[in-house]
Amino acid sequence: MKLKSHPEDFIVDEITRVRPCGGPFAFYRLEKEGLGTPEATQIICSTWKLPRKALQTGGLKDRHARTMQYLTIHHGPQQDLEDRSFRLTYLGQV
Repeated sequence: MKLKSHPEDFIVDEITRVRPCGGPFAFYRLEKEGLGTPEATQIICSTWKLPRKALQTGGLKDRHARTMQYLTIHHGPQQDLEDRSFRLTYLGQV
């Protein structure tokens, strides 16, 4: 029996109590499907020409799932970013 055969069969939503209230870190929500966290962060850093150490996540999420997680970028752009496998939404500064 195969329980998980499509990304939408396994949904992971990260929960946070962080509320943007100013600071040097841009705060984002990352929604992705069919892509691991390391691959998504690599695309983000490459697109925005950021050093990898500027971007921080709370953990790794499954590439074989539909996931939503939060991340910060030190002095990151105050804008959204969309790729074929993910959507990064700017939420404010922390």
